[in-house]
Amino acid sequence: MLMLMIYIVIKCQDPEMFAHFKLANMFATSSIKQSKLGYCAMNLCACIEQIIVLEKSDILEPGVAID
Repeated sequence: MLMLMIYIVIKCQDPEMFAHFKLANMFATSSIKQSKLGYCAMNLCACIEQIIVLEKSDILEPGVAID
């Protein structure tokens, strides 16, 4: 599931996505954070943080040349 969400985040190409997410998270109530929506938001945050530390070699298949 995490890899699918990472793919979606990469494809949407929003350079400010992490900032948007953090801003929305700051204004979310504790009941929202503890709901199903909060669970999805935390998964999205994990995806964005994983993408930040990814390198090309982590995404490409072994044996594929990197330009």
